[in-house]
Amino acid sequence: MHELEKVVNLSSLKVGISDINFLAFIHRDFLKNNKRINIVNESSKSCMVFSKDTMLIINGLKDGDIVNAKLTLSFRDGIAKCGKEFNALPKVDSRWVLRDDYYVTKFKYLNITKPIVINLRTLNVFNKNGGWLGDWIFHIPRSKLSRKSYEVLVYSIEELMNLEFDTEKPLHGGVNLLYLELYNNDIRLVGYSCNFSNNIVRILQQPHEFIGVKNDEVLDLMDAIKSKMAEIMKACNISELPMSYDEDQGKLILFDIIYKISSELSDNKVWKFIPNLFSKCSTIHINNHELGHCQVYPGISYSGKYYVAAPLSMSINLSYNSDGVLQSLKLYSDLGFIYGYLPSVISREFNVFNVYMVKSWLHIKLVNP
Repeated sequence: MHELEKVVNLSSLKVGISDINFLAFIHRDFLKNNKRINIVNESSKSCMVFSKDTMLIINGLKDGDIVNAKLTLSFRDGIAKCGKEFNALPKVDSRWVLRDDYYVTKFKYLNITKPIVINLRTLNVFNKNGGWLGDWIFHIPRSKLSRKSYEVLVYSIEELMNLEFDTEKPLHGGVNLLYLELYNNDIRLVGYSCNFSNNIVRILQQPHEFIGVKNDEVLDLMDAIKSKMAEIMKACNISELPMSYDEDQGKLILFDIIYKISSELSDNKVWKFIPNLFSKCSTIHINNHELGHCQVYPGISYSGKYYVAAPLSMSINLSYNSDGVLQSLKLYSDLGFIYGYLPSVISREFNVFNVYMVKSWLHIKLVNP
């Protein structure tokens, strides 16, 4: 048994606009009747916390591949307001005062502590009841760094989103993925999608390149495109063009994006990666010819539910040290609304529904390593 202690600082960068950098809404529960709770209508079971800084303190005992840990979400220098039905008021260095229907306090620190279980082999994280919280992004074990390999992690999960897709499989929500390249004690965030269609369309828009879309001419055209796309195909580690010929329709079909993640990377996890969860197809016209154009959406399945997957849709900088410990993660949000950008281990375990920041950067960094 080895003691594991890491401290992660979620402090925003210093700005001159306000001393209050964080505004977090925390609810007593996460799901109610399988639906996300409307926190506005359930303020009696919620806490609203203003603070300058926020820290995540991780203490645990490692036994083989399993770590039984306690996470403490610690807010520093702020004020809080909690409803009467928010069970077990957070620990503060001051005292709570009842005013009307709410408890209020001004604090130097406010702590909420929850138990979790981390599987270091799969990097899946679970709450005390065995519910999956997402994947562990804060530490990649050294045993995974000795040879070149890849790791895909579920960074955040959004339940029951407004997804306007007509799919055979009912979508339960969405996930953001991190695709990491591991090699020689180095961890690097890499892109996991390759957009081919724009390049192919540019080739097809040149009249002398478009030799036809019937019979053997199709193969000639595809060979010509393949030769022009050789470098991109090599970078994306694929050998086949993301296009095919539909004989029934008599036209070429272009696939918008190819995903490099192998479904085998999720073999040992509690969730399964699905490269083509569903696709949406339409017809485009180039040089008086019709082509099919299909946009492919990857996803994951977990416990019989399906989630559409997407890369983090904001600017992101990520760095780990040679021990595999997260040193810094920086995310940029135009609106300052960062709930969806928090790792789901934090947002789901602590029932954090909304987080607002004065600064548009969310900076997660290791302190006191």
